[in-house]
Amino acid sequence: MNRAFTVQVTPEIVRDATRRFIWRHFRWSGVVACILGLIMIGYFTYTNTNGWLGGFLSGVLFLFVAAFIAAYFIRVRQGLRFLERMGDTSVHYVLSEDEFSATSSLGSSTLKWEAVKGIWRLPTCWLLFIEKGAYLTIPLKGPTQQDLDFLSSKVLSKDEEIQ
Repeated sequence: MNRAFTVQVTPEIVRDATRRFIWRHFRWSGVVACILGLIMIGYFTYTNTNGWLGGFLSGVLFLFVAAFIAAYFIRVRQGLRFLERMGDTSVHYVLSEDEFSATSSLGSSTLKWEAVKGIWRLPTCWLLFIEKGAYLTIPLKGPTQQDLDFLSSKVLSKDEEIQ
């Protein structure tokens, strides 16, 4: 039995999915590392010992934070450009026992369920991961709960830790 639904991908969904994707990679451990780095920089600056080490840590901390900020803006810009190229931002999904397909104004794609590495269930959308950084966004306005349960059951047995 096939299940089908259509979703609208909006700029807000793109921004939210990207923000959550980047944040899950940064995690609280990244925040703790930044705080510890700032404490160490403050200590080296205050005690005026190892000035070169404080400068080095400042540079590393700046690059670390800048990389995540840049990653967010690059991914959002790519997603928004893709939406512009689509024109009609609706995506039609068809789910079957063996595969699923996504069709938009730019074309269509059909994948076996085995291609899906995992799923992130976010409050506004679900991300179906094909690879570590490659995912399909499924906004939650469109599919029924039965569609989401079916999709989840197909991916659950293969759900890997995506980091």
